[in-house]
Amino acid sequence: VGAAPRGSTRRRTPPGTIENRERPAGSEDAGDAPLCGLTCGLGACGSDSTDAPQSPVDLRPPTMADVAEAPAAAPPQGQAAPRKKKPSLGKQVTTGISRTVDAGKTVLSTMERGVKKTYDALLKENLKASSPMTSSLWYLLKHPLVRSLTTIVVLFLNLFVYYGDPATFSNSESYGTMIGDIWHGWFEPEQIGWFLLRWLAMICLGLLGLFVGIKLQHWLRDTWHLALFGYDNGENEKREPLASQDGALFLVICSTCMSWWIGLKIYNRCMPPNHKVGSGMHKWDYAFFNLMLAGLFTFSSDVWNVVTVVDQMAQSIEHETSGVSAEAVGMLYAPKGSRLERCAAWFVKHRLTLTRVGLMTGWCLGGGIMIWRYEVTKDVLYDTSGTKHEVGRSPFWTKEGNTEFTRHFVACVVAFLNVLIVMQDWDFPDFSEGEIKISALDIKALKFEHCFEWLRKHLPPIYVSGKWVNYLGVLMGMGFDWGYWFMTTLPFRPCDYAQLWESKTHNIYTLTRPKKVQERRAGDAAAKRCWWFTDNPLISLYDHEFVEARNQSAAWYDPLGKTWPEGHSLDDDAWYRNGDDKDERAHVVLVETGSFTGTYTTGERDEYIYVADGAWLLYVMCLIPIFAILTFWYLVFTHEKVHCFNRKNVMAMISQTGEESSERLKALVSSKRCCVCLAKKEHV
Repeated sequence: VGAAPRGSTRRRTPPGTIENRERPAGSEDAGDAPLCGLTCGLGACGSDSTDAPQSPVDLRPPTMADVAEAPAAAPPQGQAAPRKKKPSLGKQVTTGISRTVDAGKTVLSTMERGVKKTYDALLKENLKASSPMTSSLWYLLKHPLVRSLTTIVVLFLNLFVYYGDPATFSNSESYGTMIGDIWHGWFEPEQIGWFLLRWLAMICLGLLGLFVGIKLQHWLRDTWHLALFGYDNGENEKREPLASQDGALFLVICSTCMSWWIGLKIYNRCMPPNHKVGSGMHKWDYAFFNLMLAGLFTFSSDVWNVVTVVDQMAQSIEHETSGVSAEAVGMLYAPKGSRLERCAAWFVKHRLTLTRVGLMTGWCLGGGIMIWRYEVTKDVLYDTSGTKHEVGRSPFWTKEGNTEFTRHFVACVVAFLNVLIVMQDWDFPDFSEGEIKISALDIKALKFEHCFEWLRKHLPPIYVSGKWVNYLGVLMGMGFDWGYWFMTTLPFRPCDYAQLWESKTHNIYTLTRPKKVQERRAGDAAAKRCWWFTDNPLISLYDHEFVEARNQSAAWYDPLGKTWPEGHSLDDDAWYRNGDDKDERAHVVLVETGSFTGTYTTGERDEYIYVADGAWLLYVMCLIPIFAILTFWYLVFTHEKVHCFNRKNVMAMISQTGEESSERLKALVSSKRCCVCLAKKEHV
């Protein structure tokens, strides 16, 4: 080692070290990612391990001690060399400590780079959320047959949800929380001045929802680093730059709907009573709403899910070359040359034809059934002749078996399975990359340019990746599921749908006429006079002619057990309002699709009519969809992290490798502090 001139910036290279060693691509300097950052990136908050490599690499700048120990310049020829002064004891101690600290930093830097390299090579793809490579449970749930079966089960259960709901067979005006408010806000007729004011409020609330949705997507992406919402760690150089918008459309739709709903509640506080926004669907009845609006949307979404899941699995088997899809498919589900791999190859070859035919067949068949069912229901509900009219009888279940408990349980299971469909995707929750194309199309994403030039200069195009397009229907359907299990089946009462209830037999009867009586007694999202619909003498109109039933005395209604409360009267306007007009006489129809045992869970309850003995069971059933939603977000937030629930399998996988640095990883994941850190963190 030659001497360095005084003032030179050249660094000495001590024996046993490597000078100007080239760093591997993608590695980081020791100061860029401290050890605590590494452990949090792996989901741990610290470790006590001190394993070190045998040959440290010294990349540090020269210290004062190095300069002090550098050999002095040779004296001129003919002169005696000056006597070297021995350093003091304190200086020797300081120099030794400085060298020890520098050597320790070098050891940690080298160890950190080695751990990161091993982590990238062994764990990164296997720490995807709900990876079948590190979980026996997810291996089963993500099996191709299980994924396909889940979508089919949801389709058939949703048929029961709409055909088995007694509200489907009501012809009273429909009211819907949120969707009814939004519909009323945009389309309900009003005086021109008040109408324009309401429209101005809706436009302002819509812009607010747009702003909140975009900001929320940026926050989830940039602060929490969630791959589901477009976070990019920079490792994939071929990644679509616009994929940073992932999830923005979904969040904008949700935030805008919430903005309208909450904003209209505030709007109503400021308006006179006769100009408030209601939740009615502008004279649409419940039969039309359940079958022609919610039912058609849900069934169309279910058909899309059945076709899309098969299409995505086939494309993953054929085209994915990296990531969990490739590893799980190639090693677990469809090895090269297997029957499943050959079927996928045939499907991908004809995918456009197969997906389009499947979608059109399912939509036409299901839509035709919904329309036919609505026409049959409408004919019965609006028929004014004869008695003993029944509606909703099913060959697949009995009226006695389809109680509020059955309907609520099915609704909760459907909500759970719809969330599971999204979590079963092999790449969940990263929907930004890959070769997956949109079902029935030959493109990988939707991209829309802005209409105006000044917008195109300031805003990027609207981009929705293929995976987000494929699952958007499921995610939007979760809103319908929530509205059904939480706001329909849990607090179900026949009176809210202008239906009569016979407490002795648990039968439900739809009061089809007079319409003014429906509005007076029900006429809102929650019935104004619920007691009026229980054990009302009007039930006798099911099997007796109107004039015969109206002219009888109270004693004639003994078969009902005289349970109807004070306030019922044979002089009620339901009997005498337009009683001479056959088309306007009171009329009831027996609902054969289901029954009501009298359990009511929330809000107004008449104790002598409604019993709460089974209400606890309805509340317990709510844990099913709540568990699914919590699991969904847990997996989104722990994506690519070592955490308490996958730590054991990760350690088992590490132990099978021969890497020296895996010992450091074992120490990290075996720490009691290895649960995922949900604070802000940087990826290593």
